[in-house]
Amino acid sequence: MTLLKYILLGLGVVTIAGCIDEIDLNIDNDSQFVIVDGLVSDVPGEYQVKLDFSPVIGVGNDNILTPISGARVELNGSDGSSVTYTEDEEDLGVYKAFTSVEPGVSYQLDVVTPDGQSISSLPTVAPEPTLDITELNFDVSSIESFNAVGNVISTDFVDLFVSIDLAGKERHPVRYRLDGEYQYQEAGRMLLNPRICYIKETTDFNNIAILNPDEIASDRIDNFQLFSTLMTFKFNQIYCFHVFQYALTDEEYNYWSRVEELVNIDGTLFDPPPGSIVGNLVNNTDENGRVQGYFSVVGQKSDRFFVDVTDKGAFARSECEDGFAGRNNPPRCSECTLINNSSLVRPPYWEL
Repeated sequence: MTLLKYILLGLGVVTIAGCIDEIDLNIDNDSQFVIVDGLVSDVPGEYQVKLDFSPVIGVGNDNILTPISGARVELNGSDGSSVTYTEDEEDLGVYKAFTSVEPGVSYQLDVVTPDGQSISSLPTVAPEPTLDITELNFDVSSIESFNAVGNVISTDFVDLFVSIDLAGKERHPVRYRLDGEYQYQEAGRMLLNPRICYIKETTDFNNIAILNPDEIASDRIDNFQLFSTLMTFKFNQIYCFHVFQYALTDEEYNYWSRVEELVNIDGTLFDPPPGSIVGNLVNNTDENGRVQGYFSVVGQKSDRFFVDVTDKGAFARSECEDGFAGRNNPPRCSECTLINNSSLVRPPYWEL
């Protein structure tokens, strides 16, 4: 069972086990450091860099980041090229630019924060994306667990897999990212002309899917699992996975390998805490200044995969009821444009 499945199933279980004494960890970390998250590839498109200050442990919610607004963000190439990113007016701390990288040219990200910190990524040349996505497929899996009253319940998941032909190819390490898009049918009481919306979403928060083909003895990788997610109402009709395969440098692969180990750590409260993972970012203003995150310069291949769970004999129930039962539907059932990132325009690539 993947870590994601344990987390999702665990959300529905509450256990009361007597009184627990409070443990004072005596953490003193009131200084904030910069966190950088960004990527650019050899395929022209809109790319973004996200800048945040780290949370202050022990103050408010320890997971809340502070967006860094008003920074200067540039992508500079060894060929003299330069692109300036523009901050999103509705999403502060997110900077966007339409750009791409060229083969053989090294690129670095340069950031100046409003408080005067100068931060740069190490110059990197994008690896050539030599590996093709040979095949994408899916399966539906089920896990049985006990609910709060002791009854056995079954939870269904949609699992996405990739296969790659390695024969005769240069074997760069790769990382996968996913975006999702689903078809949503309006329904409800007295709804005479129900419409269909197409909703885009980011699906793989906290999902790390990486592999190093050099560690594979054969000339093919079959059914490497990219992602697993709950089979919700979003799979009631058609769901589209947009799959991005990024060719990585060895240094970046090692970084994400360490992140993956940290995410999947299985220890106890009394184990030594893991150290911070060093990325490819440096603070030019203060050599001892801490910067966290990674700016990726990659080669890209991509593909789409449409999922119809009925192909596996499964059924995902719609959240919208027809007729009299639809009186308790959420408002989006009769006005699907209320859903974030929704559109009534059918994408030209959409399968019927």
